[in-house]
Amino acid sequence: MDRPEVAALVAVMGETGIRKSEALFLEWDGISVPERVLSVGRTKNQRVRHIPLSEFALDWLQRLVRHLHCPYVFVSSQTNQRWVNPEKAFKRGAVKAGLNWVGFHDLRRFRATHWLRLGVDVRTVKDLLGHRDIQTTMRYALFVSDHAVRSVRDAQRLEEGECTNTERVKSG
Repeated sequence: MDRPEVAALVAVMGETGIRKSEALFLEWDGISVPERVLSVGRTKNQRVRHIPLSEFALDWLQRLVRHLHCPYVFVSSQTNQRWVNPEKAFKRGAVKAGLNWVGFHDLRRFRATHWLRLGVDVRTVKDLLGHRDIQTTMRYALFVSDHAVRSVRDAQRLEEGECTNTERVKSG
């Protein structure tokens, strides 16, 4: 990508599920590297959210240049001001990657779906995304129904293994 600050923006949004507007207003004092947490203060619902940061997101954040006299994380290297609309730079990068159809909100959908696939409960995903209504979050759950079946089967196998191990202990 031609613009490393936009690459970092995409990486952090994809890892945390924050909205584009939340990312563009994200300030350095909202990031705690030691605690590995990103705090989103300027949210759609006016509620502060705390989102765990992955190594991948931390790595991208640590690559960014901090601009003196500018509290924002995502700053244009051309203007030294907060990014207002990185849409063109994002689209150029998406086209270069062969992902012409991808938009900023797809990063949020990706993260929600991925969290659910990894077994994060839907209420936690709701809170991390900042949804007021669980029904909004449930839209993403539709994409992971096959994962739910696999998860139950895995749990059943574990349970069967525990029963077998318990019987062995009793008979030994």
